[in-house]
Amino acid sequence: MLKNIYCEKLIRKELIFKNGLNAILGPKNGANSIGKSSVLMLIDYVFGGDDFITLCKDVISQVGHLNIEFTFEFDGKSYHFIRNTETNNSVFFRNNEEKLEWSIEDFRIFLAQKYGFSSNDPSLRNLVSRFTRIWGKDNYNPNKPLLRYSGEGYASIKEFLIKSFGYYNLIEEIEKKKAENEVNRKNIDIAFKQGFVKKVNLKEYRQAKQDLNVIDNKIDTIKKDLDLFAANIKAILDEKSLSLAIEKDKYLKQKYSLESKLFRIEENISDTKPIPKRYFSKVVDFFPTVNIDKLNEVEGFHLSISKILSDELKKEKERLIFQLNEIDAEISIIDLKIKEIAASVDRPDEIIDEVLSLSIKKKEVEDTVNYRERQDALKQTSSTIKVELKEKTEEILSKISKLLNENLKLYNTKFYGSDRIPPQIIFSDTNYIFEHHSDSGTGKSYANMLALDVSFLHTTKLPIAIEDSIVFKNVEVAAIEKIVNTLNTIDKQVFISLDQLNIYSEKTRSTLRKASFMRISRKYPAFKVSWNIQSNNK
Repeated sequence: MLKNIYCEKLIRKELIFKNGLNAILGPKNGANSIGKSSVLMLIDYVFGGDDFITLCKDVISQVGHLNIEFTFEFDGKSYHFIRNTETNNSVFFRNNEEKLEWSIEDFRIFLAQKYGFSSNDPSLRNLVSRFTRIWGKDNYNPNKPLLRYSGEGYASIKEFLIKSFGYYNLIEEIEKKKAENEVNRKNIDIAFKQGFVKKVNLKEYRQAKQDLNVIDNKIDTIKKDLDLFAANIKAILDEKSLSLAIEKDKYLKQKYSLESKLFRIEENISDTKPIPKRYFSKVVDFFPTVNIDKLNEVEGFHLSISKILSDELKKEKERLIFQLNEIDAEISIIDLKIKEIAASVDRPDEIIDEVLSLSIKKKEVEDTVNYRERQDALKQTSSTIKVELKEKTEEILSKISKLLNENLKLYNTKFYGSDRIPPQIIFSDTNYIFEHHSDSGTGKSYANMLALDVSFLHTTKLPIAIEDSIVFKNVEVAAIEKIVNTLNTIDKQVFISLDQLNIYSEKTRSTLRKASFMRISRKYPAFKVSWNIQSNNK
């Protein structure tokens, strides 16, 4: 709970608070513009609000920036803080002599944890700011009492309600499915917009399905042909290649025969070389009586014969080489034909090209069909989730409405007695109505709103409520006295502003004096000076 506020700019520098009712009291004449609302806004400010900066600019412009020291107490332990309007986005935590700077968001999280909020609850500010009804915040319309700010959409109000009453876990999984489905739908839309996939209407989708069947049939036909083709590969090879293999074998035999002849001829050519004359001198050494001239004559005869033979052998060699070259060329041609036959069997280019073309076309059509079906499925899922979420939300809202209406009836009886018609709050999936029935006068409507605020204090984790004098202004005195008495019994902090105490009973005045943390008047305004009074000094 909030224990105190200390600010040098206030006429009463330290404000002390207690559990239950806390009141700032104005003068008997009900004078306005003396700072009641600004002080209440300051209390909201130490609870992590920001409205003081925007709605109390006149205070800051007249007295300067405010340095606010304040203390919270939780489980018997005090926590001291400082927040300055000039450094609005940070709060200093005073830990003994040490000052630690926190972001305003960290401070709000700290307060939420200390007040028992969990991750399934609304944020502290989401809950509190709806029930800090201070002049300028525009959240005190008794016909729309749940507005956090003017113009707030009903979707955020529904979420706040479901979280506040502890039902969020019942729709959390549905919300996750909804979010995932929306992401998937956006991804599909991106694929269409960026041209990754063609977007088609229903007629085009049906045509694409037919095209896909045609393509599949063509591919199946080719597959069957390929299966038959594969089964007959050996026969095809035998039929087309056997004659070539036989012909090649014939050429190889001819080649081997010619190569053998060529070898013998080359040997004979080498044997026809003449005997050098130097070898004859060696013969004389062994046979001194030999006739060298006769030997030369014989050798000359042999030489002439060898020359004739050598010329013939060379001609034959050339003929054999020519024949071998022709045979090698024929063998190369046969080898090439065999390779071509094998290639035509292993890689039928026309069939491959056709299958490839069909496969590419099939992928395009399949993507078109699949994305359309995926889009339709996501759309259907979205509709299913929407219905599921609507039904579950309406079920939850019905329970919340029942609980609140029971409390509204209770507090209406406390404020007015059992003979006055209690208000009812009715929730649907698209809107809510705060029904005052035939008892819809201004004062009763505001009292009904106060009954709703007290109901939230009793049924949710709402830690505080702030009710400015504008909320009480049109409520009849007898009802205000009962409202004050009820607020005084609440085991949570309620901050109110009231004036004209003289119109209330002594019992009510006594209750308000005991609850008072500050009294102000035209003579003693909250921030020491009144800047709405024209000075007579020239």
